[in-house]
Amino acid sequence: MPDADEHGDKQHFVLEPHLLLIAWEVFVKGRVELLAMLPKGNGKTAFFAALAVFHLLTVRNCSCYIGAADGEQAGEMFRFAVHYVESSPALKKHLRIGRAQKIIRARRGEGFIKVLASDNTKVANKKQGYNPTLALIDELHAHDNDNMYVDLRSGVTKRPGRLIVIISTAGWDPATVLGELLARMLRQGTQDGGELVEGLAFDGDGELSYDPVQGRLTVTRAPSGRSVGLIWALREKGHPLGADDPTDFETVKFANPASWVTVDSIADGYESLPWARYLRWRCNLWAQSDDAKIPAEAWDALNTGARIPADGVQVLVVVDYARKSDATAVTQFWLRPDGKVVPESYVWALQETRTGRPQPVCHELIAERTIRQSIVRDHIRSIRDGGRDVYALAFDPHLFDPEDLTDEGFLMIEFPQTDVRMVPASKATFEAICGSDAVYEHDGDPVLRAHVTAMGVKHKPEEGWRFSKSESGGRIDAGITLTMGTELALAGPVAMPGCEW
Repeated sequence: MPDADEHGDKQHFVLEPHLLLIAWEVFVKGRVELLAMLPKGNGKTAFFAALAVFHLLTVRNCSCYIGAADGEQAGEMFRFAVHYVESSPALKKHLRIGRAQKIIRARRGEGFIKVLASDNTKVANKKQGYNPTLALIDELHAHDNDNMYVDLRSGVTKRPGRLIVIISTAGWDPATVLGELLARMLRQGTQDGGELVEGLAFDGDGELSYDPVQGRLTVTRAPSGRSVGLIWALREKGHPLGADDPTDFETVKFANPASWVTVDSIADGYESLPWARYLRWRCNLWAQSDDAKIPAEAWDALNTGARIPADGVQVLVVVDYARKSDATAVTQFWLRPDGKVVPESYVWALQETRTGRPQPVCHELIAERTIRQSIVRDHIRSIRDGGRDVYALAFDPHLFDPEDLTDEGFLMIEFPQTDVRMVPASKATFEAICGSDAVYEHDGDPVLRAHVTAMGVKHKPEEGWRFSKSESGGRIDAGITLTMGTELALAGPVAMPGCEW
């Protein structure tokens, strides 16, 4: 980063080994795409801005775009670039700054740097086309769609010698554009002619070498050599060398290559940051959104492989129905003789048609305008016809029509999703999952897991809190069925009053 002379005046931009490695990959002939993933605080934003200014100075008539997740991050990136220009009289002679448009132009020729925000309406709706000589995308995990990435990525393929660079930390949903990009690069590294090397670290001379103890850098290259990934991160569960402990700050330091990131600063982050944010920002591990109420670790600890027997058992069924805006979930609950509750969910969701949006996490995508109630009713009938005894069916009367199922002999129980019902139900469900006497056991269904761990909370001034969507925006409908059904399931197949509707 910027160095200083004996008078304290900043004179040089000094790159540490990890940034030199990224810069080397940027300028290697033939590269088209570079993904660099590393924890926050390791110089990503400052390096991006410097890289853009260098490109503007050295490439005649360049068009350099920096894509940020939102207006605030775009402003931060632009301030760094402006600082470099204004700190050097020599640079000011060659470059001029347009603050209102967040653009820096060359005084001779047509070259420019322009900072874009993904949440800008025109960008989000792909009303702008780009033809960059260099495209830089910051914190791709925070972009709410893949429009900017796709537009800039397609732009660099129009002519040879152009490049897109993505620098980001891990996010909370591997199904997003960043997760899919990372998965693609790792997969390409294992193909014939590709390269995937784990456990790399810088030695005392700044050279890369294999180090199974301290190495936390993974390098992956596609067989063509055009796509390269550099990933600094802790080892996750299932790694051949064993998973890292995120509370071992000396180990976390191995994934933070910048010299200014110290063990003490990592420890301070552990003490001051929410757990999920600490995992993402300091360990570069994929984790839940910050406001998720149920920790993924707590839900995963209940994965015993438990499943509901195919027939011969009594089950409670709960429906959370939505025609359009959300998914629809049906969950069965079996109260095991030992007092444990085993759930089994099935989730439908409307197919996402908006450009750049990931498909919702579900068991079945519906390529229609609505989720028809007849589909849900047929699924409930199949539970009964398959050999299980549906002793009651709970539903929210706001949208779901119980008439047909009532006529067929199902015992229907109204469960309005009002604060009066959902606040105590949310607390009971939280205790049933996270309490010292957790009652749930499950088989690890990834759809149910995604819905449960995506639940945040909505605070109520007098009543307390209830489950609601978290900032990740993930579907939570199967989690809501757990909320509606926990206490009913624990009551077991006892005589229950029907409902009036």
